[in-house]
Amino acid sequence: MAEAIEFSIGCFLDNKPAMGVVRKDLTRDQAEQFVRGYSDLIKHRGKQKEAQA
Repeated sequence: MAEAIEFSIGCFLDNKPAMGVVRKDLTRDQAEQFVRGYSDLIKHRGKQKEAQA
């Protein structure tokens, strides 16, 4: 998932370079699926941190 951190979500969906990275091998559906999965991961980690507090 470290690769995910290399993208800003807006640039990722528009298939523009973000932080010097371009992924032309992804379709828009794959991009949206990736973004959904990544945001779910962030929410999950936030819940884990709340649980530990």
